[in-house]
Amino acid sequence: MDDLEKKIDRLEFKRDHLKQRLNEINKKLKELEKMESNILEAQKIAQDVAILTQNQIEEKLSGLVSTALKVVFGEKYTFKIKFDIKRGQSEIYLLFVDKNGEEYSPLAESGGGVVDVAALALRMSLLSLEGKSDPVMILDEPFRFVSKDNLPKVIKFLIEIQKGLGFQFIIVTQEPEFTEYGKIFEVRKNETTLVTERN
Repeated sequence: MDDLEKKIDRLEFKRDHLKQRLNEINKKLKELEKMESNILEAQKIAQDVAILTQNQIEEKLSGLVSTALKVVFGEKYTFKIKFDIKRGQSEIYLLFVDKNGEEYSPLAESGGGVVDVAALALRMSLLSLEGKSDPVMILDEPFRFVSKDNLPKVIKFLIEIQKGLGFQFIIVTQEPEFTEYGKIFEVRKNETTLVTERN
């Protein structure tokens, strides 16, 4: 009988020990579940902030680029930035959208200087996001692929941007259309001359 009582005592001790261990494990499991819940909530907040930031960036960048395209090329194109999450990373796509809603890669669209105008407007958008006052852009033959018919529209756009956003442009060009505006310097080997100054 003593052996049986000892055996029962040992089993009860084991049972109590296992119960205590199970309670500790359940407590730890609840802590881990709470931690997981907090991590998932933080991740959701971070994703929401990222989406909001992406939307704001898309709105600011697309707005100026689309305006530039509209001023120069009419209603033919708008500009769109598309964010996509792949492999846990955000990827960005820069697209032209035609009147029919068809999306094109800027790399596929090479005629008429559309890429030149969009690239310049995108650079200006990025500079304006930095918040620098009176940014200066140095442009070397920035509109070499823009048709002669559209150059006056490009110049009009540059003037409006200069007035509206305070940009200053130093443009190296051989296009005579630009001689109507601003200060014109003629540069020759070992010599720089102010040719004319217009406002």
